[in-house]
Amino acid sequence: MMDEDVDKAIWDTFLPIEFVVADNEQKCYMLMKRVAYFPFAYDQIAQACDIKLYEDDTVSVIQSIPLWLEFNDVALKWHLPVGVLYDCLAFDDAADVQPWSINVHQKDYPRKKILDYNNPGDIEHHFLSRIKEASFIKRGELDRQGSVDAQSLKKLWDALKHDRYNDFNTVNKDLMKPQGDSNHFSSFPFCVYKCKKQLSEDKEGKAHWEIVDLLRKKYDINSSSGIPLTLNDLIYELFKDKYSFVNETQGPTSTQEATTTTTPTSTTTTTIDTPSHTTGTRKAEILMHGVHVPLNAPLQWLAVHMCHPDNFCHIVLRVYE
Repeated sequence: MMDEDVDKAIWDTFLPIEFVVADNEQKCYMLMKRVAYFPFAYDQIAQACDIKLYEDDTVSVIQSIPLWLEFNDVALKWHLPVGVLYDCLAFDDAADVQPWSINVHQKDYPRKKILDYNNPGDIEHHFLSRIKEASFIKRGELDRQGSVDAQSLKKLWDALKHDRYNDFNTVNKDLMKPQGDSNHFSSFPFCVYKCKKQLSEDKEGKAHWEIVDLLRKKYDINSSSGIPLTLNDLIYELFKDKYSFVNETQGPTSTQEATTTTTPTSTTTTTIDTPSHTTGTRKAEILMHGVHVPLNAPLQWLAVHMCHPDNFCHIVLRVYE
């Protein structure tokens, strides 16, 4: 598969979702893209299930009764992409239950657990802020070339919201160009969501997945000697040899000084001496866009081809007890 095919496949991946209104058990079904956000569906849910969101039939005012979503007693963070939430909370190769059933609430908004949501402008503001932040991380300085000017940002948002891949890609490809004459970014824009099974607060006491930690830090794309770093290097920096991953570990091992490996772009690259994650005492898996990413994948390639529309690589770490 060519890199361009990977980009398009990520954009076009859907999840079937069942929305169940907690008050009256009305249901509606829809396909949502993994790279989308749940607020994109709020108006459709309200229309299908007879929910009133606004006092005056417009979407430019604050919602009179904020809507929020919940799965297995976990309030869903509306500012995270749909696919990231699914991988954190509902991904399960063994069960593979479809569709994803989510409860819809309007009472008792959990403000201590999720951000306030007032209107569609909230998710737009969050998304555009993330784009700017990712651009700064990749370049290591403020964007002085105007690749994230207001007009470009507006085009990106409209294209994502209205599912126009070609329009989005036309603007986004400029954000994927390294600064100046360099062939790589300065740092890797990422978020790691560490997830574990927690006991439910209900009477049944069932265990369910929750996000227990969010990890972010400045991490260079290349080593100080100019060697491209990999996902394996990043994971070792964050967790050392604490976990044994089910992901493929074709890349560097503790006995290698420097190796040549095949990368997702079908080229060769030199890697550094970083232990592989096969001896940890706790089993874990790493997911990006619902797939197990090989640990030898170069961070530069991931930053360009496995990032979300907000230009961050959202990495899900699921730890099994």
